Amino acid sequence: MNPLKLNRLRAPLLAALLPLALAACSSAPNSADVEQALKNGMQKAMDEAKAQDKNAGALIANIMSQVKFKKVNVLKCTEAPSDKGYDCSVEITATTPMAGEQTSTKQLHLVKGKDGWEIGQ
Repeated sequence: MNPLKLNRLRAPLLAALLPLALAACSSAPNSADVEQALKNGMQKAMDEAKAQDKNAGALIANIMSQVKFKKVNVLKCTEAPSDKGYDCSVEITATTPMAGEQTSTKQLHLVKGKDGWEIGQ
């Protein structure tokens, strides 16, 4: 193919593909993303508890470490009007040492952090 014709085709092709690439970068978190954000948040909370009070913090961290997420299902996410992030309705099934298995629906605000999605305020 003539290089001049190829250059003329390149610009429209890039213009058509750029919105698709940008949409992929700014998509809402999926169920796996939310589950990982929950696990990371739990780990951060355990680390903070241990740092504040060695004895009580260790006990709290021990209990928190026994929480197991069995299923995380994003029901709906909408872009948050106040900042970069999403407000999501999430169904979580988890087992805890004292309450056993429970399923609940929570409203979570998620923001994209340097290491992936995070639970925000």
